[in-house]
Amino acid sequence: MAKKYRALWVQKGSTLYVILCSARVEDYDAQQANFDLVINSFNAG
Repeated sequence: MAKKYRALWVQKGSTLYVILCSARVEDYDAQQANFDLVINSFNAG
């Protein structure tokens, strides 16, 4: 199964947060709204 990934790296002080979103290649484009929902809900405080 081939997958495609999108990673967001956020640093706050000395802490590094990584949000990794992945989906099958054939489903990846259809999952962008879900990826955005997860990423936009993240709060490093």
